[in-house]
Amino acid sequence: MIGLLKDIFGGIITVLKSKYKLIFILFALWIYRIDFIPEDGSGIGKAIQIVSLFGLLAILYRKSPNLFSFSYQQTPIQIRSLLWLYSFAVISTLWAFIPSFAFFLAFQNLVMIMLWIWIMSLFRTFKQMEKLFIIVCICVAVFESIGARAVAFGFSPFIHFLPGASTGALTFSYCVGEYLSNKCKDRDRRGFLMASMIISLIVMITSTSSGANASAVGALGIALLFSGNLFLSFVFIGISLTLYLNPNLVESLMMWLMPGKTMESINTASGRTVLWELIKIKTAERPLIGWGFACIERAIGTEFLGETTSDAHSNFVGMYGSLGIIGLLLFVFHLGVHTLNAFKNRVKLGYLGILCATICAIVNSYSYGFLSG
Repeated sequence: MIGLLKDIFGGIITVLKSKYKLIFILFALWIYRIDFIPEDGSGIGKAIQIVSLFGLLAILYRKSPNLFSFSYQQTPIQIRSLLWLYSFAVISTLWAFIPSFAFFLAFQNLVMIMLWIWIMSLFRTFKQMEKLFIIVCICVAVFESIGARAVAFGFSPFIHFLPGASTGALTFSYCVGEYLSNKCKDRDRRGFLMASMIISLIVMITSTSSGANASAVGALGIALLFSGNLFLSFVFIGISLTLYLNPNLVESLMMWLMPGKTMESINTASGRTVLWELIKIKTAERPLIGWGFACIERAIGTEFLGETTSDAHSNFVGMYGSLGIIGLLLFVFHLGVHTLNAFKNRVKLGYLGILCATICAIVNSYSYGFLSG
């Protein structure tokens, strides 16, 4: 744990003294804007978002003029399919319910994907690449957790904050998958993954998201099943059979994973099944193209409820409402090729962690986080 904290603080100091410091500052500004500055009409939030995004874009173009053509033409299909999805999302600005909202959410995703394509191209070894990415994820999760408490004007140990919980769950899921993998033999790497698991688990638990907790448990199950360790596989099968034969135990487990919830609220996704029905009704007016990227909740809120609605908490329903059948097919295609690729290569270094993180994201279905986080 001490070693990881030293790596984090040492890495931040090193970056701030390097030629990459402007990228770091702009990225941090973007995170701060997305998480903690609501767009209240003053223009401050939009100004920070525009400066950070277009600043990063300008730096990327200067450092790698061929990055954009390379990203769309030569990256693996898992990445290209995501770029296709968000490119269609940018195009949806033309018919979006709130054009500026749809544009910035979609555009920032394209910029961030290309930023990470470029950053990863700087490394020669997988171990270096993995270490940097996990450290960034942990820094973001911890920053979000501290920032959320500062904004709430109270440093309570527990606070309901979905972005931090989702980041913590995804990081935990990757780390637990790789830690349990039979390919993880390196002692230093195992120590790094364990320390990362502990920090991300603390962030997740203290952010009190039931969905994040449950999705992390699902990812842990996948890690046990495909760990390559016969004993751990039997442990997973035994737990699964026990739960299957004892439905009351399943209910007790759900209550433990989702404190403060009832079975009724779980079965209706905290009442969001009503929201899903309204989304389907509204999207029937534009079934092919939807109401613009991330705009469907705002469209039904205006028409049916007279107020802003909560996140649909279903990637598939949200994507269908926002980008219609075309966007949903692109989304499902991306998830399909991405998950299948991770599954086929699960015995190789890094892939079991990717598979676990993917399952965590799908189970959680925190759609606004997928859109903007």
